[in-house]
Amino acid sequence: MTNIDSISFALDPSNVPSFLLDWEVTKLCNLDCSYCGVGIDAGHDNTTKHPPLDECLQTIDFMYEYVDLYMQHKKETQRKVVLNVYGGESLFHPDIITILEECRKRYSPYHDKWELTITCTTNGVVGSNHWEKIVPLVDEFTLSYHAESLPKQKKQYFDNVLYLKKNNKRFSIKINFVGKILASEAFEYFYGSSLSASVPK
Repeated sequence: MTNIDSISFALDPSNVPSFLLDWEVTKLCNLDCSYCGVGIDAGHDNTTKHPPLDECLQTIDFMYEYVDLYMQHKKETQRKVVLNVYGGESLFHPDIITILEECRKRYSPYHDKWELTITCTTNGVVGSNHWEKIVPLVDEFTLSYHAESLPKQKKQYFDNVLYLKKNNKRFSIKINFVGKILASEAFEYFYGSSLSASVPK
């Protein structure tokens, strides 16, 4: 019988988080899809306000202080943390660039104690100038494609995905179904673009 030295997650053995921080930075969204629940306990709630910046900065400090205490009880090889910023629509927060910058800056005192990966779940409907400032601050993106979005919004999405590809940024794509209708234009775009080599068939 073969001796087993260690066991790792099969999904991505090179990036195994020992601690996941899911931070819903805002409940507001720049889309209003029919299949997304509405309300404080649902996918988005556009009747609420964005949390103020000072509250967000306090949240970062609290999360990092808590994680640092937790990591003291973990093996050195397991001191890995993933901070996933999501919403609503995470990038819709008016102070998101400052928030992401502060996520990096406030991690500095813990740099030698535990490893941090910053991820972002987003619908990718963001202006190019804004997007180019956000991308360097995030290690990996999960982009959800929404078939109900407007043509201009779909173009923003596709352009932003291509920007990630050109800049060798890690990302995954989630294509949302609307009833029995598949978002066929998304598949046609990805298979017909320079992204086709990255999309499984």
